[in-house]
Amino acid sequence: MITFREYCHLRESVQGGLEQVAGVGNDDENFHVKFAIKDLIAKAERYPETDIPIATLTPLLQGRQEDQSQTQARADAAELKYPIIVFANDMGKIFAIGDGTHRVQKAAALDMKSIKGHIIPKSDMTEFATEPNQYSKYYKQPQQPQPQQPQQPQAPQQQVSSRIYDEPTLNEWLVLSGLCEQNVDINTVIQQYLNSDIGRKYENYDCKSVTRAFIQWAKKNGIQAQVLHLAPPSAEFVQKNPQFKGKSGEGDSHIMPVINGYAVDFTARQFGLNRPYSNPLITPISQVESVYGKFGYYTNNPDWFNGGKSFHLGSWESMPTIDTSFQDETL
Repeated sequence: MITFREYCHLRESVQGGLEQVAGVGNDDENFHVKFAIKDLIAKAERYPETDIPIATLTPLLQGRQEDQSQTQARADAAELKYPIIVFANDMGKIFAIGDGTHRVQKAAALDMKSIKGHIIPKSDMTEFATEPNQYSKYYKQPQQPQPQQPQQPQAPQQQVSSRIYDEPTLNEWLVLSGLCEQNVDINTVIQQYLNSDIGRKYENYDCKSVTRAFIQWAKKNGIQAQVLHLAPPSAEFVQKNPQFKGKSGEGDSHIMPVINGYAVDFTARQFGLNRPYSNPLITPISQVESVYGKFGYYTNNPDWFNGGKSFHLGSWESMPTIDTSFQDETL
């Protein structure tokens, strides 16, 4: 994995360097920002590096305001070992590229399936907000009015007495619960919790204890939050990766609060990450499986865990996968 210090050295050697001012605009997301590249890099450092599908990114290359010959030359010279930086909305959907468009173009030309990158939540870019249509890398083509198509009569739907429904995804659970619609800034919430009495108290406790403390604090302060509980890794994974055997020695489940479409992990350091309690790992809910799969999660569906599922998302009070009356434990 490339470090951000190495990435900064790269940026210093290219046109514009770290002081280069860039911007992104997206009318659909009501998102218009401008920033110095160095500030964007500093912001992205707070979020984990993850694999981002190229198919998600190529539509975002359309409509760029750049000379085509320059675009191709820069794409040819792009270094794919450096992570890109993208923006995601409250549902975890990536809607714009902040840095790395030429790397994406090169990766697509090479028929790569994914590229390394950092995903910054839209809610964490408010400090860079600007007026629409200024410093915009992207623009929407004027929409031509579409002729109205005559509606075809629909046949009445047959009633089905029994139907097997797919298990909702994490995103769908959040939509159903309305937790993606809160108008809260996740980083502000985290800092308020860390500065609170209960936040300071639980710095050295395990994931269960910290999550319960956070949920209690959030409820007291009128903040909606749910809990994501991941089933333990499979025995095969733990055997091959003994560093993830946990307290039990056989692989432990993991639990964390979810706010506004993001999982907030205050104890991610237990996986060997450089993430102290004061700098929790924040993961868009759509990326949780790819991030935590590296630690063995989503490799097991034990019958005792929520009826054979790999995760449970819900309120703290309704958790079927954990006894919420446990005693606090240190990490």
